[in-house]
Amino acid sequence: MSNRYMRNVRTTSRKIHILFLLLLCWILMPQYGYSCGNEYPTHNYYMASFVETLEDAGPYRPDLDTFWTNYSQGKYKEYPRYDVTGLQVYIKSIGDDEMLSYVRDLNTYLDICDEFYTNSWDYPDKEDYEIRDSLILSVQTHAKNYKGSRLSGQYNLLYMRCLMLLRKWDEVKQYWETTGKRMVRSVYRDMMENIYAGALFHTGSIEEPLEIFSRQGDGGSLRCIINKYYNLAGIRRIYSRNPNSPVLPYLLQVYVNNFQETYDNKDVIDTWDEEKETVEKKDILAELHKESSAFCSFVDSVLEIGQVNDPCMWGTAQSLVYFINGDKDHAKTSIIRAMSLPGSSRVKDNCRCANLLIQSSDSCIDRNWLVGELQWLDSQCQNEQRDGYCYSNALDRILVKTLSPMLQSHGEDNLSLAVLAMYNEMEVQHSTSHHRSPNYDYEMHGESTWNWDYQNEFMVRHFYQQSATSSLSYYEYITSDHNDPLSRYVCSRVYKDKDFFYDFIGTKYLAEARFKDAIPYFEQVSLSYLGKQNISYYMKHRDFHKERWIERQARKDDYEHEGMRKIVFDHNPKLQFCRDILNLQKSYSKYSQSEKGNQIAYKLAILNYQASPKGDCWWLTSYRNSSSPYMLDQWHVGENDFIKSSEVYLRSCLDTEDPELLGKCLYALAYTATDDWLNYPADDSDQVSTEDLPPVPNPLSEKYMNLDKLNEYYEQQKTKAPAYMSKCDVLKQFRKMKWMMEY
Repeated sequence: MSNRYMRNVRTTSRKIHILFLLLLCWILMPQYGYSCGNEYPTHNYYMASFVETLEDAGPYRPDLDTFWTNYSQGKYKEYPRYDVTGLQVYIKSIGDDEMLSYVRDLNTYLDICDEFYTNSWDYPDKEDYEIRDSLILSVQTHAKNYKGSRLSGQYNLLYMRCLMLLRKWDEVKQYWETTGKRMVRSVYRDMMENIYAGALFHTGSIEEPLEIFSRQGDGGSLRCIINKYYNLAGIRRIYSRNPNSPVLPYLLQVYVNNFQETYDNKDVIDTWDEEKETVEKKDILAELHKESSAFCSFVDSVLEIGQVNDPCMWGTAQSLVYFINGDKDHAKTSIIRAMSLPGSSRVKDNCRCANLLIQSSDSCIDRNWLVGELQWLDSQCQNEQRDGYCYSNALDRILVKTLSPMLQSHGEDNLSLAVLAMYNEMEVQHSTSHHRSPNYDYEMHGESTWNWDYQNEFMVRHFYQQSATSSLSYYEYITSDHNDPLSRYVCSRVYKDKDFFYDFIGTKYLAEARFKDAIPYFEQVSLSYLGKQNISYYMKHRDFHKERWIERQARKDDYEHEGMRKIVFDHNPKLQFCRDILNLQKSYSKYSQSEKGNQIAYKLAILNYQASPKGDCWWLTSYRNSSSPYMLDQWHVGENDFIKSSEVYLRSCLDTEDPELLGKCLYALAYTATDDWLNYPADDSDQVSTEDLPPVPNPLSEKYMNLDKLNEYYEQQKTKAPAYMSKCDVLKQFRKMKWMMEY
């Protein structure tokens, strides 16, 4: 098997691999720009973070990349593994024959790895393995025969790599002891020690490889062999061998976070046994409580013996387990002790985060201290560049899962909500796609860009559920002066745009049919702001005076018009709606017993239905298209039922002497009724699909009765019936069904 053949095969498979990875990344990446769903984080981020997140591919890449960057004078930021032609040309140009020979040997080795040790449907046969071994031995010979000094580290590593591919584990260990161990500290020596650790594992050793992988930060290798140590027994075993083993911080971190994960999902655990009929029911949480008690006792003994160099880490782990287990008193005692114990700077920071988590669950907390700690943690988040955002995750959990619920449970609803708004504002500030509506630049971003002010987590999960009164109370709270340091700190960091809140409060009043209360708020919303809402297109192009049952203003491409648009408004449509409906209500109260009153009632019915979720002007009471499958019912709890209000007005004018108005009212009532007037009978024979069975009318349904009255009117009018009735498919279906029932 030639190098050229292997390289062609590798290049083809690499393209497929890259395509798969790109597709996988697109699936896993949050699709904020395309998704219409309401899926947001659960905020159950892990609190234990004693060590950096270990790299799956090993921690060697930065040093290797630095070498090739310096060697090529910046032409190559990393080794061009899949196409070394350019690098070889560069090496030839500087006349470095020694490096050119090494690159050829290295690339042969990498070709072998790609061909035989990547996932592929092409399984090698005996002949392929013979060719492979021959190539490995050739590279190994070149490495062994190298007599220079400049590339001795590279060639020693290459020789050891060849032993690894041939699975000669005893020779790997011997080569490390005789050669690798004596080398000066370098990335090549570290990589050789990593191979040595693998050889130890393959020959039956466990604990020494664990320490090497952990010390080097090789998460991928560590996770392959550590699964038996993710419990108290495993921690005890490693501790008994070496109280300061480098693997213990990783084990403690995983132990605490797994414990937390289990409790965060305890509701799932409670129902798990019920769903597994063949599994004997066990009280998993009781077992966890027993395990946690044993762990905390073990930590006490560890701290009492005093052999560990980082006692703060052990104390922090204990306090978190106490807290997760619901034992807040012991958690406070434990974290106070941990704060006073020695530890690395990272562990001390993590202990401080754990202390903030535990203390923020107490309503008697010193709020001056709390603000200081939140400021410190926020500053840590600002400087965070890597390592899984451990500070940001801690702040997230503290605010959303602990502090806000604690405040709410003690009656501070507005402050609790403001804490969530503060967290949301932090997310907005870090977002690259969130366009804050008051500052939106159409020239830069273009039209129809989504305004996330109305579709972020805070709005979807919390603020849409607020009533008009509570929304107003919240806005007055965040815009007031406060003596309380926590309130002052939180309210200084929340979004409080006047146009946004006045429009929202007015909309909530409108949705509750409190039109008079809504007007003062709509009057203060600037007209320029209206185009910066996602509903601006609908506001501009839908007329709430048109009869929804006769004319549909919506179009199939309506979703294409959602988003902020450069639309100029000469009036506020919501304000106009409130004024129009109040004027009609005033006139109706004066003429309700007359024919004029019937005409007014019909107009009121039109306005009410248009404001309902089924109306074309749903934007009057909502910030999201009511036909969207992601519209949540809890967003509209406590609001007026505008369809029922419309039906009340329609029925009030059925005594009209105007046949045209009567026809419209009957037609509208038949349209607005939402129950099923046709039932599809079930078939027990399993021979005929229910879809093939004829539907059966339900004379007791409201829609059936309304259609029946409309049909009587239609029969009486005959040729005088309006065109919209004769074209109605539902009425045609009803008349046909009625005829079949009678004959």
